[in-house]
Amino acid sequence: MRASNEHGLTLAEVMSAMAILGIAVVLFLNLSGYSSLAAQRSIHAAELRYAAQSELHAAREQIARTGSVPEHQAAPSYTVIYSMNDTAVEQTRETQLQHEAFTLQAVILFDGRPQWLTVTVVQSK
Repeated sequence: MRASNEHGLTLAEVMSAMAILGIAVVLFLNLSGYSSLAAQRSIHAAELRYAAQSELHAAREQIARTGSVPEHQAAPSYTVIYSMNDTAVEQTRETQLQHEAFTLQAVILFDGRPQWLTVTVVQSK
């Protein structure tokens, strides 16, 4: 029997441990970058949703007050597009938007008939 006089690690063991730690660190950094990007997109989507809700509310008030649909308008960070369609007509929407957008719809009474009021908020570049 040989007496074991080893008190350290071999070079191969140290290099293997460093490679495993390096892979773990790279994976962690990638995941944290993705979660940061997801958080930014979530905040951005919430801002667009809030803007669409505000614009829909303002449009409903204007229609009730004046009987007219608001004109399309541009704010510093987004553009608002309004449209109205008869509720009896089937809605098929195929919107080709180049930027991020959020759309809300509501049924309103316009000239005594129910109408779809659609408000789309498009993010400006």
